[in-house]
Amino acid sequence: HTYQQQRQNIRVYKRDILLALSLVTLLLLFSTTWVAFYLSKQVTVPIQAMAEATEEVARGNFDHRIPIAHGEDELGTLITSFNAMTAQLGEGQRQINEFTRNLEQAFEDRERRRKLMETILENIPTGVVSLDAEGEISRCNSAVITIFGDRARSARTLTELLGEDASRPITALMRRSLRMGIASREIEFAVPGRLTRPAVTVRS
Repeated sequence: HTYQQQRQNIRVYKRDILLALSLVTLLLLFSTTWVAFYLSKQVTVPIQAMAEATEEVARGNFDHRIPIAHGEDELGTLITSFNAMTAQLGEGQRQINEFTRNLEQAFEDRERRRKLMETILENIPTGVVSLDAEGEISRCNSAVITIFGDRARSARTLTELLGEDASRPITALMRRSLRMGIASREIEFAVPGRLTRPAVTVRS
């Protein structure tokens, strides 16, 4: 009878131990799962936020920032660096936009000045000839055509317009104007039907 009782006690004891081990195993499994889920969330949520922030930046939204929920760990450092990079990109974009606006304004101002200058030149009696960097005639006002006649319409160089003798001193004036900014002298050259000796001014 005592033997049977001891066997019964041992079975109960073994069952209790197995129950306790099962309970501990379940607790460990639950704890491990919860910790794994928590840790994965700690990693995946910031990565997802960075992916969304990258899309925002790609669309040109440089004001988007990722909330920093980490301290000094690697993800916190990465997010801080990402936000700093986005801020720098935004500042660079704003500077580019400002530069573009200023450039457009400068082009508009230059175009207005050019049109104003052309209007003035077309309405003054003084002949004005503009040369390009290669020394060819780029434009002349109506007074030049009045003075020199039809040859002013087809002339491509000063030699064709003024003749070789008159173009040489003007070429010398052009070289002097490169040093001094402006140079002038009286030069004699032929116009249809007569010789003339006007004051020629060259400005570089």
